[in-house]
Amino acid sequence: MRTRAKTPVNRGQMNISSGMSLSFSGTAYEKIVGNWVDGCSNNFSIDDVNDWLTYNGTQSICCVMNGVSDIKVDKACEITYALYKNGELVTGAETPHSFASASKYSTISITTLITVNPGDYFEAWAKSDDATVTLTINSLKILFFGEN
Repeated sequence: MRTRAKTPVNRGQMNISSGMSLSFSGTAYEKIVGNWVDGCSNNFSIDDVNDWLTYNGTQSICCVMNGVSDIKVDKACEITYALYKNGELVTGAETPHSFASASKYSTISITTLITVNPGDYFEAWAKSDDATVTLTINSLKILFFGEN
């Protein structure tokens, strides 16, 4: 029986290392800036200066991207998380979540398939439909997983 040589799986993860707050200054998307830590990545790296995850592989790949976050707000609003690739919004990688009032923590997530090319970088962004909301992020994890 022939055995197939195992190919290392491309995987990248960035996690907010501790809780943080984001006070919105408008209703447009704002970048989530925090202390990011790596999560056992292969062919991905975190850029601490720019708050993004970069694909360092040599081939284009199709990845499953999953993002999950525990958040709360200080008043009723709709919060939308989004994935940005190379500074541009990834269509279909957005998730709105409505809060009827100031809340306890609620979990939101995004899952999508995405083509990743060498040098691509990814960022987490958020927006609120109320420019005076403060978003408290207890946790935020973004994971990419794909084979050559």
